[in-house]
Amino acid sequence: QNTITLPDDGITRANLGDDSILEYGYTTAPGVTVLFEVWKKQPSSGIANRANNGPFNVFAAWRGRAEPVGQASLKLFSVTKDDAGQYQLSTSFSDGTSDSKERTLIVQYAPEDTTVTATPGLIAMEGDAQVVLTCQSGGIPAPTYTWTGDNLPADAAQDPNTGALTITNIQRSAAGQYTCTADNGVPQLPGDNPTALTNSVDVQVQYGPSSATITRDPADKVVQWNTVTLSCAVDTANPPATYTWTRVQRNPPTNTDVDQIAGTLRLRSIQPDAVGTYQCSASNRIGDPAIATHVIDEVEEA
Repeated sequence: QNTITLPDDGITRANLGDDSILEYGYTTAPGVTVLFEVWKKQPSSGIANRANNGPFNVFAAWRGRAEPVGQASLKLFSVTKDDAGQYQLSTSFSDGTSDSKERTLIVQYAPEDTTVTATPGLIAMEGDAQVVLTCQSGGIPAPTYTWTGDNLPADAAQDPNTGALTITNIQRSAAGQYTCTADNGVPQLPGDNPTALTNSVDVQVQYGPSSATITRDPADKVVQWNTVTLSCAVDTANPPATYTWTRVQRNPPTNTDVDQIAGTLRLRSIQPDAVGTYQCSASNRIGDPAIATHVIDEVEEA
């Protein structure tokens, strides 16, 4: 029997930009010769033909890109992504029989266009059940993924195949930059951008203020007609807290200035009726506000 033979499973793998050989051979009955051969890329792109083992006739679209090798193999130069696909050799033999066989060319290339998505988002609330960062990239074969970060929690779960990084019960200590690196073992081409293999995102963790304190200037006695400033501050909060001031059971005195960002209450030209308990409430709308109080129990005469 006259057949086209394949020396392997019919799959050829080549890295982008490398030369590739699509291997074919023949088994023929005694006295039978090859009459006519046609190589083409499926479904209909003719590459070359040859009659009676004569000159190799390369079609115009493939000139300079293909040549015969060995008994019936085809060499492609500097393969591109578009070269990936099915290739067919069809042959007629001198006894009137014919055969055709296909090979698959897989063009491998390094990861590219690495992207990161975050669920539910890059801004998380402290204690959220989970935050999932998912890394994806082009590339053949499919890349695997590695996550790094200075604040990467030790119990964070990484899936190298899906590119998912799962952080559960996220804490403020986990805030920071996370970098995903994609790798499939295929080297980049000269001139490729190394950053195509990676992508970094900044994860923010929001939390409310836990405690507030009040200081007074001047810190000692309060004297009539002077200016007294009460300053409220929290240990930390993200986003920063804003501040509101009240006087317990009474309206604030006149001649007061409040800075909600700096957290100050300025009592100008203070009078004896300014005595009372002043309350600062620090809040960033996350959790409960932090409360602090300060008592002015006497305003001395000037």
